[in-house]
Amino acid sequence: MRLCVQNNGIIGKNYADDFYDCFTGIRIDHACEFPAHSEIDYLYTLALWVGAIVGTDTLVSTGSKYPIDTWGWGKEFFPDPHPGGKMVFRSTVADEPELREGAVSEQDFIAVYTDTFIGQSRDYFQNRRHRPLGLEVTQKSYAWSYPFAEDFVLFDIKIENIGRKRLENVYIGIYVDASPGLVMGAEVDSAHGDVCGFLKTAPSWQGCGFQDILNLAWAADNDGDPFQGEFLDHIVWSGDVPHKSALGVAAAMILRAPTEHSRMSYNWWTYSFYHDADFGPRRKANFRDFRTGGLGTPGGDVNKYYLMQSGEIDYDKVYTSTISPLDPVWMYPGQIAAERVPVRGWPEYLLSYGPVTLTPGSVMPFAFAYIVGDNFHTDPDNLQKYLPFEPNGYYANVDFSDLTKNAMWARWMYDNPGYDT
Repeated sequence: MRLCVQNNGIIGKNYADDFYDCFTGIRIDHACEFPAHSEIDYLYTLALWVGAIVGTDTLVSTGSKYPIDTWGWGKEFFPDPHPGGKMVFRSTVADEPELREGAVSEQDFIAVYTDTFIGQSRDYFQNRRHRPLGLEVTQKSYAWSYPFAEDFVLFDIKIENIGRKRLENVYIGIYVDASPGLVMGAEVDSAHGDVCGFLKTAPSWQGCGFQDILNLAWAADNDGDPFQGEFLDHIVWSGDVPHKSALGVAAAMILRAPTEHSRMSYNWWTYSFYHDADFGPRRKANFRDFRTGGLGTPGGDVNKYYLMQSGEIDYDKVYTSTISPLDPVWMYPGQIAAERVPVRGWPEYLLSYGPVTLTPGSVMPFAFAYIVGDNFHTDPDNLQKYLPFEPNGYYANVDFSDLTKNAMWARWMYDNPGYDT
């Protein structure tokens, strides 16, 4: 896996076209290319969200507001101006002794950024510009080339309250727009035929008969076909796997929550200008109207914070058609969303943990991994046979085993079992 990391609360490219590595000067064409040099991408943007109650205000600072927030543009984390905000590179295999000093992995990147710059970001629901929480984030990423560790990157995050205000009920979130697919130019639309979900447990790949607890938030193309898009006719595989097919799956996994008693939330939604297709699972209890016309995109700080603290674990995207108007727990998606969302749609998801209180000067730790796995799709006709109305049949013909094996290795690399760390 080749993954693009930044120093502004964003992993990936964040929809930028002209991107160059700050150490090598090489153009970066992919956010998360897997396998390397394949032109198949498993990420558009991964962005850090931090939300809190400050006095009477509900505030959320985000690495990216687009396309999450149609009603607000910009970003809210920035490094110091160059050279002060430049990333630091270290490596255990570097020839230079100064690069090896303090290195943890074969490729360490260290970045520091804050949310204190106002910038151009606006919250149109509150009719105001960005209000900082007063945060400084130290982000360390670690990558290895070993066969058992080459398909994930670890992120160790430290969030410090550098302001003067007490931050109550702080939640931290990992927002992901994965959009897996072939990326070779504007003519290939990889963002509009994806599935996503939450994998709590999986059979231990060591064959011991136990279930590993993983809590993976994952996303994949709905069938791997590189030529399916929102505005393109679907090209059936007919038993043949097209060249450059996105047959894998990508996931975010929390390795260290802010506290031992953190509450987890997993939410997904499909972004659309059309209200019937702008959809995300919503519980009937404590329902909040986002005032966007749809049930999906959480525009504005208050709506974002509502999802972060909800404690809700959404059902997987392919099960949307199974939610009836009489469902006792979930809001009915409507007929259009029920038929459309399992097969199409532009899914984004948010994995959140909290709450924590951050007094001035206090620090909140957090760690996660971004992981990819191969051979998720095994049946070229799986989509045609089972979706949108038979999700169990669809799941019987996909394979999470490589992803879950890589996830366990990521956990072991972060916290070596058998040793008190």
